[in-house]
Amino acid sequence: MFLRPYTGLSDDGLVEMLNGNLHMQMFCGVLIDPSQPLKDGKIVCAIRNRLASVLDIKEMQRVLFDSWKGSLSRLDRCLTDATCYESLLRYPTDVKLLWECCDWLHSLMAATCKSLKEKQPRNKFNDVAKTRLAYAKQRKPKKQATKKMLRRLLSLLCKLGNQ
Repeated sequence: MFLRPYTGLSDDGLVEMLNGNLHMQMFCGVLIDPSQPLKDGKIVCAIRNRLASVLDIKEMQRVLFDSWKGSLSRLDRCLTDATCYESLLRYPTDVKLLWECCDWLHSLMAATCKSLKEKQPRNKFNDVAKTRLAYAKQRKPKKQATKKMLRRLLSLLCKLGNQ
């Protein structure tokens, strides 16, 4: 967790550096066999998530405060760097939520039809998917385009629900 902000690398870049740099391996306390390098860049994210689930911030702050008490000028402040936390937050718009519902229903219907060995019913899913992608790529869509997209998604959702 220290190396990522220090080096300024992405998760994949950090894994690549760890594979090729013996000094970094020694710093981390691991020895990676060159014939079997780490290939999964998600391991850094998995470690970050694991640390976040067991990390006690208040206890960490208390220990750090006790260690640095003599060097601190203002004892009424305590700042913690949050660079190792990962958040999966995003702004939920109506279009995003409706699309996720349509996509989920379509995949559920496809799996059901496949297990029953039946042909999938016809709908406009592929057309709406292309239109939604074009809408999502717009920097700032106009209100009319948003209304049109919402109408199409609601119509598709109703049809998928009925099917």
